[in-house]
Amino acid sequence: MIVLDTVDENGGAAGARGRGQASWLAATLAERLEPPTMVLSHHTSRSMIGNAALGGAVTPAPMLGAGLVELLLRHPQVLLWVNGHTRRNSVTPHPAASGGGFWEVITASHID
Repeated sequence: MIVLDTVDENGGAAGARGRGQASWLAATLAERLEPPTMVLSHHTSRSMIGNAALGGAVTPAPMLGAGLVELLLRHPQVLLWVNGHTRRNSVTPHPAASGGGFWEVITASHID
């Protein structure tokens, strides 16, 4: 299980991941290939869209939802990404082009 901090360090409600944490996540997944892995965060792939108040001018550029999905798809041991933020229950498949992929489970509450 890997827990991410998806709070945008520049404020605002939308999430983002700094490049440092993205690099750490990529390295962590690359060195642990065999165990099934679950990723947890507050923000969803669709709510990690960057901070509109900053006009997109953030240095270093954050990793947004689409980039995180691409990263997770490169690691077949990732089976599940559980998150919230939207306060709605939904399940989204993220299939990998080569087969496999992972499920993004958005819950109204992690306690659900």
